[in-house]
Amino acid sequence: RRGAADGLAAQARAQRDSALSALLQPLWVSLAMECDPLLISLNDTSDSPPLDWRLTVRAPLVVTNALPVGAAYTVWERAGPASVPPSARQQGRLEPGASAPVHAIDMR
Repeated sequence: RRGAADGLAAQARAQRDSALSALLQPLWVSLAMECDPLLISLNDTSDSPPLDWRLTVRAPLVVTNALPVGAAYTVWERAGPASVPPSARQQGRLEPGASAPVHAIDMR
């Protein structure tokens, strides 16, 4: 019994440490400013109609599963020269047609 309890405690510690390291990862976003002209009326003939501005915040990368079956994915990042091995930044599993935003990768 004690061996099973120790195993469960170790598993709980591993899950906690994994969740904590995920929280400590940098969060990256992609910002875009977009605008559309507003049509006030059909008779508006002004040269510069008012604009409707939007600030759009998205994930810098979105992984989409276009396969007809579920798939596992890993996003790798190389943060230094080619001699430094890449590190896994995000892993997961996607069902067919599902997408996952990736905020933990530096796209610069």
